[in-house]
Amino acid sequence: MTAPGRDQPTATRRLSLSATTVSDTVALFPLMSDPAGWCFEPESRHAVIHQTIEWLRRSEERWTAGDLSYWVAWDRLDGALVGVGGAQRRAAGYWNLSWRVAASAQGKGYATELAKVAIAAAQKQDPLLTIIAWITPTNTPSIHVAERAGLQNRGELADPEDGLPRLAFTDRTYPADETPI
Repeated sequence: MTAPGRDQPTATRRLSLSATTVSDTVALFPLMSDPAGWCFEPESRHAVIHQTIEWLRRSEERWTAGDLSYWVAWDRLDGALVGVGGAQRRAAGYWNLSWRVAASAQGKGYATELAKVAIAAAQKQDPLLTIIAWITPTNTPSIHVAERAGLQNRGELADPEDGLPRLAFTDRTYPADETPI
């Protein structure tokens, strides 16, 4: 794995990762709008391309500000789009770990690979912040990804982004009476 950053693409054994930009809209809209990829949270699916453009704009702004954000993941062998993911610093004081893998690439370990490189990048950027993957309780595939990436289930908590109850998978343990944020 090479060092993460906007200007230096990150690579894993099977993935080439490039910082998200608005120019990725055409490649990512099919992924972000595919109902098959949003079965655990259908209300978050991008129904119109403008949602993907805005999501990419916010992601790109984080890179431009010198912080981490999300990468577009491409297969190093055939150049096919695998997905998107990474870690973003949140105002509540934690790293938000996220991944989305194309239906055709699911079940091959790509999400775990992407999660691990994002965890390493976030820990290198600011090791004092907790890394949290917020996962819908019924999303068993993502729960398995979080566990394989070495995260621990802290139970169901309110996601500070939208207040919805989700499982909080973190990179560190806490006393029973403490929450990760």
